[in-house]
Amino acid sequence: MKWREYVLGVQRTEPTEDQYQQAAERMTRADPGLACALLRKLHKALDQFTARAGDLDTLKKVIFYNKAMIIPQLFSVWPMKESYSPKEMAFLHGVLGMLTEAGELGEALSKFLTGQATLAELRVNLNEELGDVMWYLAVTCEAVGLDLDMIQETNLNKLKKRYPERFNEAQAQNRDLEAETRGLKEDTFKLQTAEFSQLEALGRVDTPERYKHANELECIDEIRIALGVQGAIAFCEGQVMKYAYRSGAKPGDAEKEAWYRDMTAHLRGLGPDPRTSRPGWKPTIIVEDFAPVLREKYGLDAHEGSILGG
Repeated sequence: MKWREYVLGVQRTEPTEDQYQQAAERMTRADPGLACALLRKLHKALDQFTARAGDLDTLKKVIFYNKAMIIPQLFSVWPMKESYSPKEMAFLHGVLGMLTEAGELGEALSKFLTGQATLAELRVNLNEELGDVMWYLAVTCEAVGLDLDMIQETNLNKLKKRYPERFNEAQAQNRDLEAETRGLKEDTFKLQTAEFSQLEALGRVDTPERYKHANELECIDEIRIALGVQGAIAFCEGQVMKYAYRSGAKPGDAEKEAWYRDMTAHLRGLGPDPRTSRPGWKPTIIVEDFAPVLREKYGLDAHEGSILGG
């Protein structure tokens, strides 16, 4: 989705000029008491937010840029993971970066509200800060397997359902969050599975075309969703046993055995996905809600003797 196309969709679901004017009147002398209370609270919240964003920025620099810092010994009361993968650290970097850049944007907003700078005077600074936000957004997207096209499309689809015609205050205050969440999951699932139709066959042991249907997830991903983590681990262990049992009987058996061993380790959280070295590959977002759809697709619960369907 092109940026201009997305902006046009945003404009359809944002407040109109008249609604913005009404909002402006709440912050001006049209109602001095309300305006004074709003501005006082807004300035206080911005000051607190930018201060906390500054703290996050310091922590980000300690973690990622090796900045020296004295940190209180709180390890005994704060839960910690044993390790973090590179993707997890990229996610942490991206989100911390966006939060700290939001603090910079908060400072710009504070200058505007206090009359220290006009929008025109802030334009250069905003260009820099919003560019930094985009950089951290890209890092975060890559870490979790999303891209801006997907984000923009699912966002507009959500807003179209929330505001069928245009933005209005009643619908903004009375949202069907359950329906929105369900719609987001469905859109994400559809958009992500569609990406597979755009991938070229690479002829590698980890990407045989017979295990990837057009517009669908790879077989191993459908197994992960339909059977759950433990079921997928059991499947991979069975594959390891099969290829080890017939080792040497067919070309590629050793490579396949190693691939399934790596996938087993990945599913247990002990290593990277063996597909990470594949050019253009992106992690799959596992949408657990679609397990029943896949189980029905393959008839896994078709009879009482089904292992997982009981």
